[in-house]
Amino acid sequence: MTLPPGDSGGQRAPDPVKYMYFNCLQKTQGMCDFFSPLDQSIHYNAIFDKWNEDDYCEGFTLFNNSCIFDADRDNRDSQRLHQYNSEDYSAFDSGEYQEADFISPPSAPPLSQQCNPSDLTKENQDVLRIFYQNVRGLRTKIDDVYLAISENDYDVYVLTETWLDSRINSLQLFGDSYTVFRTDRNSNNSVRQRGGGVLIAVSTSFVCSQITEVVPVWLETLLVKIAIDTQHVFIAVLYISPEKRLDCDVMRAQLEVFEAATTRMRTHDTFLILGDFNQPNLVWKNYAQDYAIADPIESVFTPASRTLLDGVAFLGLRQKNVVCNHQSRCLDLVFVNKDCCSNCLVSEAPETIAVLDVFHPALCVELTAQRIVEFMDEQNLNQLDYRRTNSVLLRDLLLQVDWSVLEQFTDVNDAVAFYNQIMMDCVLIAVPPRRAPRKPPWSNGKLRHMKRIRARALRAYTRQRCPFLKHSFTIASNRYRNYNKFLYNLHIRSTQQSLRQNPRKFWKFVNTKRKQNGLPSTIFLDGVTATSPIDKCNLFAQHLSSVFSSTPITVAQIEQALTNVPPEIISMDILSVSEQLVVSATSRVKPSFSPGPGIIPTAIMKRCADVIAAPLTWLFNLSFHQQCFPIAWKQSCMLLVFKKGDKSNVVNYRGITSLCAESKIFETIVNEALSAACRNYIRMLAPKRK
Repeated sequence: MTLPPGDSGGQRAPDPVKYMYFNCLQKTQGMCDFFSPLDQSIHYNAIFDKWNEDDYCEGFTLFNNSCIFDADRDNRDSQRLHQYNSEDYSAFDSGEYQEADFISPPSAPPLSQQCNPSDLTKENQDVLRIFYQNVRGLRTKIDDVYLAISENDYDVYVLTETWLDSRINSLQLFGDSYTVFRTDRNSNNSVRQRGGGVLIAVSTSFVCSQITEVVPVWLETLLVKIAIDTQHVFIAVLYISPEKRLDCDVMRAQLEVFEAATTRMRTHDTFLILGDFNQPNLVWKNYAQDYAIADPIESVFTPASRTLLDGVAFLGLRQKNVVCNHQSRCLDLVFVNKDCCSNCLVSEAPETIAVLDVFHPALCVELTAQRIVEFMDEQNLNQLDYRRTNSVLLRDLLLQVDWSVLEQFTDVNDAVAFYNQIMMDCVLIAVPPRRAPRKPPWSNGKLRHMKRIRARALRAYTRQRCPFLKHSFTIASNRYRNYNKFLYNLHIRSTQQSLRQNPRKFWKFVNTKRKQNGLPSTIFLDGVTATSPIDKCNLFAQHLSSVFSSTPITVAQIEQALTNVPPEIISMDILSVSEQLVVSATSRVKPSFSPGPGIIPTAIMKRCADVIAAPLTWLFNLSFHQQCFPIAWKQSCMLLVFKKGDKSNVVNYRGITSLCAESKIFETIVNEALSAACRNYIRMLAPKRK
């Protein structure tokens, strides 16, 4: 008997199962390419060690020159997997289950020939990953779907038959990582109260907006536009109920929506249509290399189906999905414009986010596209974690600076620019970068390690789909899902128990389920809408500038305001700032870890007050001497606060200005001097009663 690679007679005892498997490979070599190359069979060691020899002897058979697994062994594996997942997770820490348990077996050709997922993993090629599933209701699966969303990294989720209504918030399903658009079933689009509904969730890293003006309210259809690099991706999702599948008027209305969307497209844009068309009589065959067509012999054409086929042919759309259900039918169709047909690949999703409906397999649609690369400043202070500042190191760095150089500057603006540069250099050394928030918040090191193992198994299965890789991915995914659910339940229980001791933690969790952070995907002002960050900023600037007056105050207005003011109340000569005054003013500033437009936040400034008192004293006195307030200290950050009403309306926001720490200290010093001088002339308010 020939030894398989990796086994030698003196190093390891022979494994009858592996030898049997290796001999089967040798016998079938040349007849089937399924198990080549042979020199990688050592990768099976870790997987085979987990399985029982008797199961393999029964379950591994050679049939029609291909490898299959019988149903009895699959059932036993499922029982063993359930038993394994119910075990204590301490086995993972002890090293019993390691990353090698999920090493990929030798490469194999894909089971489905309609597309080759390995083409999607080319280097220097970005892919927009879209998940589609007919979920058959989400009302009773909210927590399960929420956990499934956190376990995957799809860019877009497209769901049909959501069965949602206004009582269920989209945050309960997707959190704040996705912008969700929904069309729930209502009295306008159906006479039935239950069922139906479509949903599109787009990652917040993309600029997206919903197109509502071309979609009739009586259709269960949703149209969303996503901006990707220099092109746009239009995604439409629809659901045609079984009682309407033969209605030609419904089909024509859907085609009119598609036609209206195509008129908005530019040259390089992509139009993708997904949905449950409920046309079981159409049999789709992949005769062409890039798309499928309805078989004219096996299909049974109805007036509605003929209307659909004529319409998509007129609009230049191609059907890509040939993943059939258990009845060898395709109820869920995927259409794409013919110009982008070669850039769209459709395959069966490795796993689902909800219980699988046998009539509707879950799909994974992948579009080759370029993401938007936003410009990021290398010295962006918002990316620093000031709460973990090394105060000792920062003080030592500031003590080593020769602040006497400031005396060489005759202009206060130049002196402030030099001061800011020194502070910037010290902050970048003493302040660590901000850590990425834990997602999900209940995760730990063990869960993240399991996720990496799962992702590695998924990549292997996506490149070359075969039963071995599918089984390996299923094991890794189930272990990760079970432990993720276990940690989530602990997180919920801990949050509930902390209501009395830490109510802030409790209400923070509640707000994540009912309040959307940030701005909506689309905002408007006086009939003008904006979807991109720049356009949104311009709309807010237009609104806030309308309530701000930049007209300079004239000398006559100042003299009129000082008509009844006694002369010589205060003189500029007495405003001589000392280091003790700077330290005292710094200690009274409200602490904050937000730097605003400045370099150091007030919370860090208070820790180093005695060290930076000397340069600030010199800058304040120079500003008084030149009667000039530094331009850099005039800059501010405008924070938007939502008041009430429609969150998409710019009018319902007000702005709060945030100044730098130096401006706040300077303001405190001047305010105390003015209050001390005017205290005898201004009647102080009586103290409030206790």
